Amino acid sequence: MVETAYHESGHAVVARVLGYDLLGISIDSDVEGKLGHSGSNVLPESLKQTSVWRKDAVSADEWNAACDDVVIHLAGATAEEHLRAGTYVLDPNEPRSSDETEIVGRIGRMCGPGYEAQDRLLVELTAKSRALVEQHWETIDAVAKALLERTSMTGPETQDLINALSS
Repeated sequence: MVETAYHESGHAVVARVLGYDLLGISIDSDVEGKLGHSGSNVLPESLKQTSVWRKDAVSADEWNAACDDVVIHLAGATAEEHLRAGTYVLDPNEPRSSDETEIVGRIGRMCGPGYEAQDRLLVELTAKSRALVEQHWETIDAVAKALLERTSMTGPETQDLINALSS
């Protein structure tokens, strides 16, 4: 339960730090196969309607949202590993979870079939996620502790807590 709280808090805090509204956060998930859940409004409808997210095929705002979405996804496992004093590394050839499979799929949509481009983007976005988790660790820690007490919070409750901690 503790690792799940940090995982979901990592997603939520990084999403909020990047400027996205939160939908809620929970470590009492009703989603089959998931231990927790956090939601944020990141992807514009235009990206939800297409499988091609390449930089040359989308607007700058769409590209930035796609990058932020991957960073937010990575922040969950990154926060979990930070809690354990480890470093999160995603092997795109052997995803270990549905989250990792989703990340690899999104990177593929963004880069097309070129593995070198996919690897470069994954390294870049992983570094950004790691930096944000480290920079906002105290906030992630506080949100995780609040989540362990309450098991779920609405988007506005989570945003208010993050905003209060970031002031």
